[in-house]
Amino acid sequence: MIAVMEAVVVEEHEWSALQVHKAESPYKLMRRKSEAILMLSEGVGVDVVARLVERATRTVVEWVRDWRRDRLSSICTGHVGNNNASKISQEQEKEILEALSRPPSEQGIAAEFWNIHDLAGWMHERFGIE
Repeated sequence: MIAVMEAVVVEEHEWSALQVHKAESPYKLMRRKSEAILMLSEGVGVDVVARLVERATRTVVEWVRDWRRDRLSSICTGHVGNNNASKISQEQEKEILEALSRPPSEQGIAAEFWNIHDLAGWMHERFGIE
């Protein structure tokens, strides 16, 4: 089956980022997605791309749909150890888990139990992240 698809458009700054992901990402899926989008943007057929990145054609078609909707953020997977999109380091995560194991009052928060609002505020104050 030969799947026909509209051209995939990649802007110059996206091309550079995709090249970096393709060459340097520690995650195989991110490398494959980047490679697929790059090839498709050069007019390679979706069936050929699917074979080269070792995925089903329908999977590559889904990647294109995601690309058109989310652009570069579609390349980042969210399920490799559930840390790909994380804004905190592993050390920060350990510190957060340690803080959560104790009452918030030990962190200067006037509350008996942690809640999302207090935790978000503490993380912002402690690490400068949202």
